[in-house]
Amino acid sequence: MKYLFLILFCLLAINSFSQNYSVTDKKAIELFEKALALYNIGQLENAKALSHKTIERNNRFIEAYLLLADIYNEQKKLNEEIKILKRIIELNPNFNEKIYLMLGKALYKAKYFDEAYENINLYIEKGQLHKDIIEAKNLKKKIEFALNAYKNPVPFEPVRLSSNVNSPYKDYWPSLTVDEQELYYTVSLPTNQRTPFGETIYQEDLFVSKRNAIGEWQASEKLSNYINTDNNEGSQSISANSQFLFYVACNRDYDYGSCDIYFSERTETGLSKPKNISRPINSEYWESTPSSSADGRILFFSSNRPGTKGGKDLFMSIKNADGSWSIPINMGDSINTSGNEYAQFLYPD
Repeated sequence: MKYLFLILFCLLAINSFSQNYSVTDKKAIELFEKALALYNIGQLENAKALSHKTIERNNRFIEAYLLLADIYNEQKKLNEEIKILKRIIELNPNFNEKIYLMLGKALYKAKYFDEAYENINLYIEKGQLHKDIIEAKNLKKKIEFALNAYKNPVPFEPVRLSSNVNSPYKDYWPSLTVDEQELYYTVSLPTNQRTPFGETIYQEDLFVSKRNAIGEWQASEKLSNYINTDNNEGSQSISANSQFLFYVACNRDYDYGSCDIYFSERTETGLSKPKNISRPINSEYWESTPSSSADGRILFFSSNRPGTKGGKDLFMSIKNADGSWSIPINMGDSINTSGNEYAQFLYPD
């Protein structure tokens, strides 16, 4: 979400009546509004170049800095975003309290934890009336954890898996069978489709890699065509007994909601043809990130259905003797918060 741009949008909504930018330089305002128009149609590089030109014209034009910071935020250029946000605060520390929250988030992502902590505290002091105060307090806890973790490191030596598993694309969401012989994961693959701006559209599919007798991971294989389709499949979870593969499929016109949970059962000839797990687990809302108990009888998943305590909550459903699933239960205040909960994992024991 374009948080920084939302500030800018609110300011411009007010300014459209008052024509009261942070500067009165008409030429700079003209350049800025052209940059904003380019941003609105997704031409980030051109908008960025024109934003810099605006600032060269008038280096106190806060709205131009704010637009530039939002562009860097979208491009995930953290250090540039941080530099711009600090410049805004330097120009006017009271311009908008939310700048401190955005700076704290960028500093946290860039692992400047001490500075992140300082800015989040400033926002908590200044932004008590903002709805983002809960987000800020949760981020403060994460920063405190990070500070402690970095001061008290534990031995950890990750080893990159071979090209038999890792591809040139994004490989993620690994699921390992309990005997550690099969690794299921999601790959984001390029399609022949393009966005209106010429960018490649990617689509998720499921892959598996198996270990040989000497413990080496073999070349990964794409799961069968009745599991993988031209739409997105991902967020898979293999039950500890290897009997059930749960995964998520999205954007299918015939499903219940935007994303639905599917399952496939292992047979003598391989994984069975998948089935939509159906109601009451799937709904007209978003269901995703399934994970099951070792025997496949209890399913945990995330959903944004009515009755959540935040945007997305964790739910659980129990498989009945007749194979149907019980009405999902919200997992309650000890787990769910006013934020988003998903990507849960249940250990086999």
